[in-house]
Amino acid sequence: MSKATQFISDLRDDGIKISIAGDLWSDNGMALFGICGHGITSNWDMKTVLLAASPCGHERHTGEYIEAQTKTLLARIGIEYTPECVFKRVCDNGSIMVLAWDKDGAVPCFDHTLELSV
Repeated sequence: MSKATQFISDLRDDGIKISIAGDLWSDNGMALFGICGHGITSNWDMKTVLLAASPCGHERHTGEYIEAQTKTLLARIGIEYTPECVFKRVCDNGSIMVLAWDKDGAVPCFDHTLELSV
């Protein structure tokens, strides 16, 4: 069992929904979309694991594409992309990520928001 699937299994066993954070990085025609999972165990230990990373350099980076990629990548590891399965979604203030994830409980990343205000 992979670290990601074990993490998800442990949270589900404790009745805890996963929270996800994601971002899209691109440079010189190369792009990567990554999703991390976050949760707090029944012992109050904060845990984070890389759930998925996918190259996306040849695709248009639209909100629809990021949302579809999110659903696909999470489904591969047994997570349904619904409010019943994902507690919160955290992303930067980039318009593409906000468009893709600003549904049913998405929140902006505090660090990205603070950086924009300085």
